[in-house]
Amino acid sequence: MSRTLLLAACLALTAQAPVQAQVPNAEVRLKSTFSDGRDDGWLDGRGQDQYFWVDPSLGNTAPALHLLQNTDETFAWGIEIENRKPEWLLALKQGRPVRISLDAKAMEVSSWPARLPLPRELYVEFRDYKAPPPGVPYVSVWKRMGVLDQRTPEWSRMAATIDNPLLTNLPPGWGGYGAEDSRGRPLLPEGRTFANVLANADTVVFTTYKPGVAYGWTYWDVLFDNISIRTLQR
Repeated sequence: MSRTLLLAACLALTAQAPVQAQVPNAEVRLKSTFSDGRDDGWLDGRGQDQYFWVDPSLGNTAPALHLLQNTDETFAWGIEIENRKPEWLLALKQGRPVRISLDAKAMEVSSWPARLPLPRELYVEFRDYKAPPPGVPYVSVWKRMGVLDQRTPEWSRMAATIDNPLLTNLPPGWGGYGAEDSRGRPLLPEGRTFANVLANADTVVFTTYKPGVAYGWTYWDVLFDNISIRTLQR
């Protein structure tokens, strides 16, 4: 199997606790290596799955998720992959520190039409699509993980850690989306907190779109492998 999930027995013991105390505190370990050829629920976040598949010939080690949009008919502003399976959000709801990571390799990330190297940052974003404020599709929190750069020939290990998922304020390095300040910069809407978004998140996304930033046309040939999310000891 390319996925593993471990839940501690204490999950059931805390299910009937009060709201602030009902955090299950279970151990969760989940990983996609794609070794069985399945995508494990990872899809193109833009609904363009025709450019996205499990490639049996490439990976760290093979297979890996392969996203290819490197022609004048398929270039794009950015890329993202997402997973909406509940098990991929379960680690966020245990009240423990969480680490999410992946291996990435940029075969090509270049400018259109000159095909000059164009490094792009990769972010992890936890989204809540339920009842967003008017004018936005979801509320989210997000963090930079690393950079996709075709001039780096090796695979890059990228990771983000949530030290305390129960915090009210955004931790250093994290941003929010769902509203804007007077200068048009994204932030969390009124009534939403870091902990609240994580507790209600229904989608995990790896994206090159930083909220509030516009991008130009880009050629893409990118691989993702060994996607993992797990709880940590306090």
